[in-house]
Amino acid sequence: MPTDDGPPVVTSVDFLIVAAGGYGSGGAGGMRSTVTNTGGSIGTLESVFSVSPEVVYTITVGAGGAGPNSRGYLSAIVNAIDATNKVESIGGGNYGTSGGSGGGCAGYAYDSTNIYIPGASGTANQGYAGGGCLYNGSNSTYAGALGAGGGAGGVGGESAAYYGSITRGAGGAGRTNNITGTTVTYAQGGGNGTSGGSRGPNTGDGGNNFQYGNSGIVVLRWSAAFRAATSTTGSPTYSLTDGYHVYQYTGSGSITF
Repeated sequence: MPTDDGPPVVTSVDFLIVAAGGYGSGGAGGMRSTVTNTGGSIGTLESVFSVSPEVVYTITVGAGGAGPNSRGYLSAIVNAIDATNKVESIGGGNYGTSGGSGGGCAGYAYDSTNIYIPGASGTANQGYAGGGCLYNGSNSTYAGALGAGGGAGGVGGESAAYYGSITRGAGGAGRTNNITGTTVTYAQGGGNGTSGGSRGPNTGDGGNNFQYGNSGIVVLRWSAAFRAATSTTGSPTYSLTDGYHVYQYTGSGSITF
């Protein structure tokens, strides 16, 4: 749609939407994108998101799981007058619960031999399952044997408890994306130890063992042949990069095209 005094109005945009990660051995937030990579089993990228001029779109950036039994929160872009016009990514599971990527296994096995508990499932095209855990031997009741959380790019590592000795799994791999013009890895699963997630805000990482999950991020991009956004809230970072308008939201806000 041309305007009277400048470039035409955009009608579809590329996006990266990463939800927040779950708590301790938590799954990474779901990752969805039209550019480079999306989360889960590698396949077709997401379709571009259709937008309408002079309509407010609400941007939600999910907060990480902040305590035991806390999943990550979703991230989304939603048309404020038509809630069916939206894209959202699901928050990462905490230990034992499913999500964008699943949390590591959760369970106890006292005086048990060869008890295997699988990790929780991820969401198709957003992330992978968490790792399982094996209890083998007398008195192997260890919360520390939680499996590691799944990531956007791989299943969480498995953990094992054997007569009180613990082998700790690493968090599932994240996945790269260059929608901003810079290649960044998002959505790593939380490890059962220190290996894996918990790299900081706006990564969508799951929390490592007994650590909080990390917040998500929303990035929107479209050709600079079209006009820039007419208004925004939430203080997104704007750049004109490689012929694209790029808006990065590290906190919730809104945008009007």
